[in-house]
Amino acid sequence: MKSSVTCHWVAAFDVVAGEDEPKPHASVSWSLERSGRLAGSGTSRTRLNLGSGRPETGVGAGDGAYWSTPGTAETCALGVSDGNLLVRVALGGPQHPAETCETEAKEVARAALAAVPR
Repeated sequence: MKSSVTCHWVAAFDVVAGEDEPKPHASVSWSLERSGRLAGSGTSRTRLNLGSGRPETGVGAGDGAYWSTPGTAETCALGVSDGNLLVRVALGGPQHPAETCETEAKEVARAALAAVPR
């Protein structure tokens, strides 16, 4: 069983010319895998869901982190696991240029992990 929540940040409607609905420039999701109903522990399933992109060791939080291929309109995408918790951060748009995106994503991931009570 998994519980998850996602938050998106968008530019103000009056800033985005000609779009019906602005695309998010930042998204953060938290997924918690629970042990019990499915084979394997929640922690082992979280590690599988983390993926196998380019490893990241400079987050300073969690017990595993990988960069994944960014989606459309994203500049960078990072997944960080901490036990049975998986946090994904995706940043893009002019608010998050390639030069600063990875540094920003690591900062957001640290804050997102810290926001979850243990």
